[in-house]
Amino acid sequence: MPDRLPVAVIGAGIAGLACAAALRHAGFAVEVFEKSRGLGGRIATRRVDGLSFDHGAQYATARGPALLGLMRELTSAGAVSEWRPTIRDLRMADDGGKTGGGAGGGDDGESRDTWFVGTPAMNAMVKPMADGLTIHRRSRVIDLRRTGGGWQC
Repeated sequence: MPDRLPVAVIGAGIAGLACAAALRHAGFAVEVFEKSRGLGGRIATRRVDGLSFDHGAQYATARGPALLGLMRELTSAGAVSEWRPTIRDLRMADDGGKTGGGAGGGDDGESRDTWFVGTPAMNAMVKPMADGLTIHRRSRVIDLRRTGGGWQC
């Protein structure tokens, strides 16, 4: 295999980590640059005074086969669970606000997307995706230059 140029991925959200992992699997030397101290981008969990709470994305929707496959892998790893909330239509309706079933399918015949949440918190969803990757946290990229065998930002 010929020498491959090193690759920089900007952002350690779900898309950046998936991209970096795929490039690494293809034999590229990959470095990820993330401006925050945590991983996940819009899939975030905050910890303040011993409490934690999710902010940003409440769940992930997997519509395509690639993302659905990733969610199944993360479920097997214990980082993700399928979420099937009870959904009620509170509008005035002929059915009197009957429960419309959960995500992934309902008793109303309507097809719903499959929803996933990180366990125990949303940012757990991306942590396994970062395994084996070189990630530079708290690195705001304003300018990026390749220097010798690495990157300078």
